[in-house]
Amino acid sequence: MRHGETDWNRSQLVQGHDDASRLTDEGREHVGAVAATLSEESFSLIVASDLGRAQESAAIAARILRLEIVTLALLRERNFGVLEGGPRSALTPQHTGVSNDVVIDVNARPPGGESLEDMAQRARRFFDLVHHSWPNTSLLVVTHGGMIRALMSAASGESLLGSTLAPVANCSLWRLSLEQSPQ
Repeated sequence: MRHGETDWNRSQLVQGHDDASRLTDEGREHVGAVAATLSEESFSLIVASDLGRAQESAAIAARILRLEIVTLALLRERNFGVLEGGPRSALTPQHTGVSNDVVIDVNARPPGGESLEDMAQRARRFFDLVHHSWPNTSLLVVTHGGMIRALMSAASGESLLGSTLAPVANCSLWRLSLEQSPQ
């Protein structure tokens, strides 16, 4: 699940690793509503990014679902370096490696930030951790849009290069299954 809407989402600001944004009232309400729809699911644990917007979203879900939360920095959003806190319009293909929603360079990075390949490596490390620490466990993962895309790529074994980046709405749910050990 992607975290709830933040004030920075509304203002079209680059969030990344910057932890100054906060959930809006609507974001909190939406997280609660989505979590309530998951009450029939058999989750054993919530694993969440350590950034505040994901932590607050995970805490809301944990109260509703009566689950514990494990916090992992591996699940953070992409680090956009010097562009964080600035307008999303400043994210150019040179910095992001993305043009017209298609990945054209997995190694492009903003100054002081991460590349898409860096995120893909974190996603693979997360799946290795899941495989070793929580095998056969149904987890609710609360993270960020960019990490959800990286997790989908890692789960499928397909490269991000040439892929079209699907929109990842706040509070959207994405089902991933690890049928076998990650490569």
